[in-house]
Amino acid sequence: MSDDQENRAEPLTIFSFDGEHRATSVSEVERVVGDHARTANAFFLVGSHPHPSLSILVQDAMSYVHYFPVPDHPGYRSLCPDEQHLASDTAVFTMSALGDETHVDTDGVLPRAMALVAAREFFLKREPPASITWDSLLDEDVGRGTQRQHDNDAH
Repeated sequence: MSDDQENRAEPLTIFSFDGEHRATSVSEVERVVGDHARTANAFFLVGSHPHPSLSILVQDAMSYVHYFPVPDHPGYRSLCPDEQHLASDTAVFTMSALGDETHVDTDGVLPRAMALVAAREFFLKREPPASITWDSLLDEDVGRGTQRQHDNDAH
């Protein structure tokens, strides 16, 4: 990636257990989201407007990614490639520095490295990262399968 490509996107604010970070380049996004100093972390990525936004939960080598296109939309959750499913039904992720936990279905759990790729993509384009298969949580979409990108009419 050229320096011009890396720095031409709108700045991204990343909230994590360690506070607020402002990323103005892909390398800054990688530094914050790719930091393995903590085995667990929660990242919330947002541009100059509250939506779209990307939520990334990490726990050891696992991650869970959630894309929120517009206000009042439940969003899209990541789906794991079939060959990488975990043996259990749910995985536990820490949601805050206080230790609050959430349980997610393991069919949405990805390798941590995939979340970093998604964060890079979201920095460059404020849309669902193409590296992830998405499942809509909107009631009218439930059961319709997965989709790579959100509907254009969701903007």
